[in-house]
Amino acid sequence: MKRALIVLVATSLTVTASPASAGADPAPLNTSYAAAAKITPGGGITPQVTTGGALGGLLDFLTPVLDQVVTPLTAQLLSLPSTLVGSLVGGLTEAGYYANSPSSAQSPPASGYPTCASDGWNSDDCYGPLVPAISAAPLLTLGTGTLQGYAAADSTGSFGQAQTAGLMLSLLGINVGNLGVASSASQCLASHVCSSSSTLTGLSLLAGAVAAKTASDGSLLVSLNSGSYVALSTVSSPVTLSAAGVLSATAQSVGGALQLKIGLSLHDLLGALGIADVLSSLDATDSGSAVTLTMTIGPGTKTASDTTSAWGLEVGIGLTANVQLSVLGLVTVGLVATDPTGANLVDLQLGYTSAVNATNTDPSGAPPALT
Repeated sequence: MKRALIVLVATSLTVTASPASAGADPAPLNTSYAAAAKITPGGGITPQVTTGGALGGLLDFLTPVLDQVVTPLTAQLLSLPSTLVGSLVGGLTEAGYYANSPSSAQSPPASGYPTCASDGWNSDDCYGPLVPAISAAPLLTLGTGTLQGYAAADSTGSFGQAQTAGLMLSLLGINVGNLGVASSASQCLASHVCSSSSTLTGLSLLAGAVAAKTASDGSLLVSLNSGSYVALSTVSSPVTLSAAGVLSATAQSVGGALQLKIGLSLHDLLGALGIADVLSSLDATDSGSAVTLTMTIGPGTKTASDTTSAWGLEVGIGLTANVQLSVLGLVTVGLVATDPTGANLVDLQLGYTSAVNATNTDPSGAPPALT
């Protein structure tokens, strides 16, 4: 039975020359890995509360506001990162959507993906095509698409290939859209040459306001507001998106990825957190709150000495909330919730693969842990 991979570290090997014999151990195989996703927890949310107004300093008046409004909101925001990570891990990692290269030789298919549970492939080195179902609605839903991948190793090297196709994503009650077909392949040959590739097609977000795909050289091309595809580097300033269902949305190239900033109302946020009625209990009203869901998207590869990895699509999810409330016009409460380091709440690399040469002694070259 497959068990969730916690950490995989390449073993340091010392090889000494010796006469060949029938009982000699075979040369160690390189290792490879494929997964529907690599899931990395990000930073946490740090809430800061301020109070004011005509009665803002009176404890008897202020305590109900803090207990009935601020405390439940703060608790939900603090738990948001772990809730997102837990939902993704439970629906992807712990569901078994990953593969490790076998300890005995298993060559990759000539093309495409193997049929799992046949021709020597099993649930350890092969998965899919399978349909995930991740639901922590209204915070997060991810599903309806297909996942598949394999990890192989033989005398020529190690090989991993993975693909996610047609996954539909919803965050904080917002229908984000179709994450397209995200694929990657990684290999380390016996000659100590490692390489990776990634591809993305068909990504369509915010009712078509954002589309993306990779060019032949692996760089990201984007289409905004149904325009022509352009190189990501040309979107150097924020572009306002004509996206339905949100207060506002912009897109901009940031650090080699496309960053989307999606405006939500305080009502949207409270509803997504399951505490939509906290304001009405004290006749509190929104006096100018600003809530922004941030997403960074783009494919990637990373190759070093005797190790390589790739992902078809990376989705970083962040949130900032500046909540401003007024209670009967007598007390004002401010709650600023953000990660002071600017880190994402969670980072998701879809269609993830990696490969490591058997003689690599650097643990950082091993396929990363799945959280």
